[in-house]
Amino acid sequence: MIGRVAAAVVAAGLVAGLGYGPVLHYLEPAGAASILDVRVVDDPFAAPRLPAWPRGAVDSSRGLVDLRLTESVEPPALPITFADAQEALDAPATVTVVAEPRNRAIPGVGVELTASDVEDLAALDEPGRSAVVRMLTAADGAALSVFALGTGTAGRTLLVAGDSSGTRRALLDDFPAEEDLLRVWAQLRPDLSVLVPEGATLDDDGVYGPAATTGLPVPADRARRAEPGTRAWSQVVDQVVHDEIFAALDAGRPPVASALMAGRSPAGLLELDGGDSRLTPRGTAYAVAARAVQPGSRLMATRATGDLGARALARPDGGASVLVWNPRGARTVTLQLPDGDRFLRFEVEVAARSLTSVVLGDR
Repeated sequence: MIGRVAAAVVAAGLVAGLGYGPVLHYLEPAGAASILDVRVVDDPFAAPRLPAWPRGAVDSSRGLVDLRLTESVEPPALPITFADAQEALDAPATVTVVAEPRNRAIPGVGVELTASDVEDLAALDEPGRSAVVRMLTAADGAALSVFALGTGTAGRTLLVAGDSSGTRRALLDDFPAEEDLLRVWAQLRPDLSVLVPEGATLDDDGVYGPAATTGLPVPADRARRAEPGTRAWSQVVDQVVHDEIFAALDAGRPPVASALMAGRSPAGLLELDGGDSRLTPRGTAYAVAARAVQPGSRLMATRATGDLGARALARPDGGASVLVWNPRGARTVTLQLPDGDRFLRFEVEVAARSLTSVVLGDR
């Protein structure tokens, strides 16, 4: 019979601890499933580091496995003159960044997190439990970095960053289960942001209202279990992109989904089926967006021709990311980004009826 295991949490409070110490095990009864048993890094004693974001393009046309396996290398850049870029502004399938980024940074892409979600994750068998928990925040997985604690956070919410203030720390007292999971994730992602549904006590720069989730364009069960490449899959992605992700970015808010577990809500991002897990079409759209909207990114004014939808962002590492919605068949899209007194042109293959994230490095 396994006895009680004593361990310590290396953190100075949750919010301060999000960017710092690793998490070990708490005291747990024998055989009890605990989210604190999850191991998302090889060495939980090591100081957490910011993730290395992969470059290249991924899209929503396939599921999570393909999101990782089909990642492409960064497309080559062709330097062109300002005049060349202007001439191509109205060319078919062209996306051009036309203005500098806004002042306010976006902390990333995320989801509402509840104690029930933590229970569902903790109940998974190992090694699947640790793999799923890691995937949700890993840069080569769903890459989520913003978590709204509790339910019904579509109104004003308080952004809790890496701060040791007693006021902010006290706001987390009502969320012990979620706090435990965030402690685990902090080992992998020291850039996590937490939204707590309380009255605003910060200035406007610290307050966000997550985008409200709209009705599903297809029946709930079909939306939840839609297969990649089907019409139902692309319908869900289409509505999520325009009504949730693009709408939130345009308002200067982090896109935040209203539910994590699809088994509890048809708007959920993650489907658990026995020992298997997969992102729903909604979850895949959020994962693709999260690759482009990295914490600290700033939206840039962008012009897209024809029926394309696009948003471009300046990343804090100096690189740029572009989200492209393609409602038609597979085609080549031209991206034009300013680079001093010239432009850089990239050509990217985008899948049919999909959201594509293109991550470009600094130059």
